[in-house]
Amino acid sequence: MDRKQSHIDLALQQSVVTSAFDGIQLQHCALPDFNFSAIDLTSQFLNFQLAAPIMISSMTGGTAESTRINQHLAEAARECGIAIAVGSQRISQDGINNYGLDRQLRQWAGNSPIFGNVGLANLIQWNDAGCLNDLAARIDADAMIIHLNPMQEIFQDTGDINWAGSVDCLARSIEHCQLPVIIKEVGMGLSATVIQQCIEAGAAAVDIAGSGGTQFIAIEGAMSQQPIRQRAAQTFAGWGASTPQLLQQAQPATLSIPVIASGGIRNGLDIAKCISLGASLTAIAGVILPAARNSTSDCIAVIEQLKFELAIACWGTGCQNPSLLPSKYQAHPS
Repeated sequence: MDRKQSHIDLALQQSVVTSAFDGIQLQHCALPDFNFSAIDLTSQFLNFQLAAPIMISSMTGGTAESTRINQHLAEAARECGIAIAVGSQRISQDGINNYGLDRQLRQWAGNSPIFGNVGLANLIQWNDAGCLNDLAARIDADAMIIHLNPMQEIFQDTGDINWAGSVDCLARSIEHCQLPVIIKEVGMGLSATVIQQCIEAGAAAVDIAGSGGTQFIAIEGAMSQQPIRQRAAQTFAGWGASTPQLLQQAQPATLSIPVIASGGIRNGLDIAKCISLGASLTAIAGVILPAARNSTSDCIAVIEQLKFELAIACWGTGCQNPSLLPSKYQAHPS
């Protein structure tokens, strides 16, 4: 079974019925004192200037279809002026293949920021302090992401479950990386305690990656050949905390590094709500994956829709820039 291809297929079968974002309201402003066309969505994240506070989150790499998907996503990122993160580069490091995970990605993305990606479990196993620099060079990345996924690994039949020394490995990997390093979860969320550990390890930013989007426990349970793991995946189907809950707990404005919000973002209004809760940037995956299978133009249409809806949220709250949205948060996330 092609694991990466199965991830794509199973992720596309998932759907979001209800969302923690629905429990959040933004304060309506009936008297905006500016022209709608004056709304400026441009945002700064680390040293990157973006046309909107949106990035395409890590999705795939390593399958034949991944090349086409990543081309569509990278070309759309270039046209829309946003950042793109790649799926795990483990498969290319292991020498299996590098579909969609080579320097051709830079040609497609142009000047848009590209973020590489690898799991901490892999870094522990490889024990190679310079590994992040090697992976970054393969795709001409501007920053690297290290993803934390212990609850995904435990449901894989051959998952990496020896995380002894994980904290030291994280700090050592960041220390030796010549690029900014972002730490992210994969859909169960980063608690305030873990975020503080990431800061102490030297992370340049964190992606809080709460529940509500792609459900990797369900995906791994469906892929498992072991009944004990299949049943356990059903038991833990609701594991993790939602993105709004985690943002509320983390209080990003009090942190020394920027926070990316991802996990269940469906539209531009959800993006506005994330920023109202203190996120500097938002990351999307599930909402654009179907378009990525089709064409670059379909991906661009999704991103432009998100940008338009974010602009409407700014208009409705009387904010000329998303950076002003934090003062417009009204309700507590459920």
